[in-house]
This record gives sequence, C-alpha cells and structure tokens, in this order.
Amino acid sequence: MTQQALTEGHTVTAVTRHPEDFPLSHPSVPSLLLDVPAPGETFFFRKVLEPLIARTARRPVYDDMRRMERIVCDSDRVWTVLRSAGLFDADGVSDYRVAISRPPGRFTSRADLADALLREVTGDLHPHAFVDVRTAEGIPRILDVIWKEAFGGRR
Repeated sequence: MTQQALTEGHTVTAVTRHPEDFPLSHPSVPSLLLDVPAPGETFFFRKVLEPLIARTARRPVYDDMRRMERIVCDSDRVWTVLRSAGLFDADGVSDYRVAISRPPGRFTSRADLADALLREVTGDLHPHAFVDVRTAEGIPRILDVIWKEAFGGRR
C-alpha cells in the first residue's frame, strides 16, 4: 500500500512494530515505531481453532469487533470499515470485488485490500458503510493458504 500511495503522489508515514524491517526505504517515508505486542495468531488459529473453541464454550468470538464497530458507528466522523476475507500474498492488484453486501469468495489479496483502502481514503466512496473486499482472480487453494499460515510456507 505504501508504494501504491507514493506512486499516486500521497504523503505517507509508515507505522510499524519493526521500522528496521520495513520493506520500503524511501526518503519521504518516515517510519514510526509502534510498540504493540505481536498477536501471534495464524490463519489456522483464527479460522479453525478459535471458531471451534468459541462454539464449544458458547462464548461470543467477535465481541471486541462489535464494540469497535459500535464506537465507529456512533462517532461523528466520516468512516468506512473494510472487511477482508482470508488474506494471502499476491504480486499485484487484481480485478477485485467491493460490496456492501458480502460478495462471493473466501480470499482477499493483501495487494487488493491495500488498493481498496487507498481508493476509500482518497475517494470517499462508501461513507458510513461496512464494505467487503474479495479477490476474484488468482486466488490460492485453501490448503496452500493453511500450509503457508501454519508453517510459514516451508515444505
């Protein structure tokens, strides 16, 4: 997203846990350290184990998300919440789908999500809306995503 924003002439500040590892070095992009504990969650944990545990324990999984969404909705700011499906890496932006109702698909590439975020920020396309982003082409097989998330792509 940073490179896309720079290419389009936007001013960018990178906020990261590890500025020394930020993949882009550019004189007009300062890096700020954000000291947040690493979440340690993998795709397998979020999509398989957590829902299984939540159903078994009858505990709501998304209480924090619902609280955050209520705070955002009740604010006097202009807001848009983008929701992705399972994230995966891709070389570039595809012909992704954006919809207020959930579009078909299980995956969103990080490049497509970054592009959708940039379009929303610069275009104010969906004010006061929850918007889903789905990649429609070049999507991986679900087993490949699980393998990469669980084992870091090593075979």
